[in-house]
Amino acid sequence: MLETMHEITLRIDRASEAKDTVTILSCFHENCEIDIPGKKIKGKNEAKKWTEWIYSYFAELRIIPENGFVGGSLFFRKFTLKATLHDGSEISSKQAGVLEFDDQKIKSLRLDFDRADFNRLNFADTLAKAPGNKTAVNMAIEK
Repeated sequence: MLETMHEITLRIDRASEAKDTVTILSCFHENCEIDIPGKKIKGKNEAKKWTEWIYSYFAELRIIPENGFVGGSLFFRKFTLKATLHDGSEISSKQAGVLEFDDQKIKSLRLDFDRADFNRLNFADTLAKAPGNKTAVNMAIEK
């Protein structure tokens, strides 16, 4: 039985909360593209590096789905990301995502969120430490 796009995103949510990169990446095409504010990620290898880097900042993650709808091969969703940092402080970020599916795998993902939600991480410095992200850092600093 085939999973719906909604079921796949819920599986990714659970895997993200469990820091299970194997399950997360199994949902993506080999040549996937992920676009988030200040960063564009191409391919599973870069996605793996990015995911592991994210987990180095957050002790715990929780994803609270709000709503979603399907339009052809696209799944649009809104959710709240709640994260606990290693120092015990918390971050809450309302986010929206557009996932493009092809053959039950995610071909592209675009996430939108307010970068100010992550201000206490010193976003420009945080981006500077992200794998392969010098151009985006320079753009963030210039703004």
